[in-house]
Amino acid sequence: MVFVPPAAVRNDKVLILVYGQVVEKTVRTSGATPQGLRVEDGLIGGEELILNPPADLKPGAKAVKKGS
Repeated sequence: MVFVPPAAVRNDKVLILVYGQVVEKTVRTSGATPQGLRVEDGLIGGEELILNPPADLKPGAKAVKKGS
């Protein structure tokens, strides 16, 4: 089971970082828990989520992990 912070989900989608590129994934959540939103479908765990993405950040954009 995968849990994500609510700040990572917008309109049933999350943005993740894959090899320096922003990728959009559709997720199905089933409710909030103390650990975060429970993701039933769309993520496998271990993805690098982009929290609080700016509205103008689009899939395909180049990005770097903070602190890298």
